[in-house]
Formats: sequence, C-alpha cells, structure tokens
Amino acid sequence: MADLETLKLAFHFHVMGALVRSDGVVTDAEKALLDEAVPAMIDKGLMTAEHELTPAFSEAKTEALGSLRDLLDHESKLAYLAAFAKAAGIDDNMDDVERSTISAAAAVLDVPSEEVWALFK
Repeated sequence: MADLETLKLAFHFHVMGALVRSDGVVTDAEKALLDEAVPAMIDKGLMTAEHELTPAFSEAKTEALGSLRDLLDHESKLAYLAAFAKAAGIDDNMDDVERSTISAAAAVLDVPSEEVWALFK
C-alpha cells in the first residue's frame, strides 16, 4: 500500500491531467499547474526524470481511486474539489467535460456534486 501523500499526489495529478486535456488545448497556465507536481511525482517514483509516468503511478492512482474516500476528512475532500474547479476555470472557460470530470472526482471522494457546485454560488 502506498502512503497517503503518494495516493493524494497520484489522485491530484490524474484529475488535473484530465482537466487540462479536456478541451484539447493546453494553455501555459494549465501546463504550469501540472508542472508544479512534477518534482514530487519524481521524488515519489510516480514519474521518471524524463517525465514519463511509471507503473507505480498507475498502482497509486488505482489505489487512490478506491481508498481516498475513506482516508480523507470532508474538509480535505472539499479543498481538493475546489482546487480542481479553480484549475478548470484557469482558462476562463469551464466546459461540460471539465464539470463532468470534477463531478466524477467528487463521486470518487463520496461528496455529492451539488455540494461542490454550492461552493461557487
């Protein structure tokens, strides 16, 4: 089993990557969001120095998707979802695919999507 920080990092990178790629255009600001995680990803063995994802990333991502709902408190879950929503809007356009990705992340964390969207009213 991966440690909690590794699970959180794998989940974060997985969801952020999906958000960044969702509209087919990666802006400099979106790339910068992903690049922030690269040193930690390399340090945890989730990515090589050449920026290739490792099998350890796939394993940690799979474990995270199945266990973070039980390992994080509610406030931590909401903080992740708020960060994802902020990232989705970084290009000044949150499209339906990005909303769907955030709703899927909320479901993984066992947070009703309505609660996520209420944060932005």
